[in-house]
Amino acid sequence: MKTLIVFIIVAIVQASIFVESIRAKPVKQNAGIEQLNKVLDQIYKLDENDVKQFLKEINNREPLEALKYIRKRGLKAEESTQTIIKYFRISQELVKREPDNPVIKYAYAFSLAIMKNRKEAIKVLHDMMKHHPKPPLSHFINFSLTANYCNSGQYVEAIAYGIQVAPFSDSIGPDFTKSLYIWLGDAYDNMKEYDKSIDAYKNAIKASPGYPYAYQNIGIVYQHLKDWDKAVENGLKAVSLQSYPTGHFSLGNAYSGRKDYYKAIDQYKLALELNTGFLVCRLRLGHAYMEIENYESAKAEFKKILNKKPGDVDAMAAMGWYYNMTRRYEQAVVYLERTLRYNSDFKFAKKQLQIARCAIENHTIDLVDFNNKYDRAHKLLVEAYAMMQKGQLKESNAIIKKSIKLNPYEPLGFTYLASNYYNVQDFKSAAIELEKAMALDPYNAETATNYACTLDKLGRIDEAYKIVRETSAKIPENTAFKKLLETIRSKSK
Repeated sequence: MKTLIVFIIVAIVQASIFVESIRAKPVKQNAGIEQLNKVLDQIYKLDENDVKQFLKEINNREPLEALKYIRKRGLKAEESTQTIIKYFRISQELVKREPDNPVIKYAYAFSLAIMKNRKEAIKVLHDMMKHHPKPPLSHFINFSLTANYCNSGQYVEAIAYGIQVAPFSDSIGPDFTKSLYIWLGDAYDNMKEYDKSIDAYKNAIKASPGYPYAYQNIGIVYQHLKDWDKAVENGLKAVSLQSYPTGHFSLGNAYSGRKDYYKAIDQYKLALELNTGFLVCRLRLGHAYMEIENYESAKAEFKKILNKKPGDVDAMAAMGWYYNMTRRYEQAVVYLERTLRYNSDFKFAKKQLQIARCAIENHTIDLVDFNNKYDRAHKLLVEAYAMMQKGQLKESNAIIKKSIKLNPYEPLGFTYLASNYYNVQDFKSAAIELEKAMALDPYNAETATNYACTLDKLGRIDEAYKIVRETSAKIPENTAFKKLLETIRSKSK
């Protein structure tokens, strides 16, 4: 069922042009909508009696109460795939029949939102605002725009619309006020305006005293501020009001931040008792076990994740960390290289891989010494990059070489050197440095691209093709890299 709903959501996004035409006015169903509805029919086939009943329940209420009913029914629909589809199909049908009915149009916008097609929902809501700029409908529209913009990561817009409706939210009801301030708090948090975020969550508590999620969110903001005591205080308040998975998980994170790992473990376990499929929580439980050097318990948790989700990059990186800490470095390399195949920018995995390679090459490793050199080398690369941006290539080369001497397992140093050589048209030296970078970071498409282009400059097109072909085989999911392969192949013939 989950696979089907994912397909449906994708299909709806692809069919947005057709959904747009339904939104605007009654139209004859075209092939796109018909195909989409055939997919939806597999879960819920439109029933005329359901349509009539939905319409009756709307018409029997005053406009404000009808809008509240629409939202309540929409939230209830989120409980299962079938009810989501049913809600969407009915509102989709009704908006074709009565395109000028604002309550029905609001229902359609809400149904798009719970189908995760928020871009289209926002379009519908803005169209509604043009025709219905007065309350109470305008308040509902601004409220929904706040939620949809926040959920789509457009936090500036979410705040703008949330501020507009906030003074009037009480006229709609405390449930709306509570939800509005939660959205505002989330938006401010993501904008790193933490004081405003906390104030918004506190306003949610005023509207609905004893609301655990507001306390949880305040605790998360304090986590971002690294005020672990206040994070724990608010986390404890949340779970005292209600025992729920994300509440215990968030409190566990607060304890972890305070380095109180035994208490963190207790909270993660409570969360997993309530939701055994909470994989992020299981990962953090494993991390907490690692911190108290209970390595085998950590491994067991990471394995559970990989058994359920074999390609989980966080769990694979964690397994690499486990093998490093238990000094089985060859096995660490296997997991860490596999991680970087899927996410070549995973910094934690990159560092763990450098640790493993250093230990293998030197037959031992002093982690304190390695971490010290790693940090110093990183600072030098930051300094060198600033020089490169100013065109001080010769000076930056000296800094980069110092960094490489401290940590020869960091591919970025060789990449920076290659960039400087390339910019002065010393392609031979650039190719030498990029070969070193590729050896350390074989799944990095950007490095492989630069290496291939440099070899091309040297007239070594067959070697360039070989590099691109081998890298493409390692990262077959990278479609952009496949296009480069075709370009190089055509040149090599």
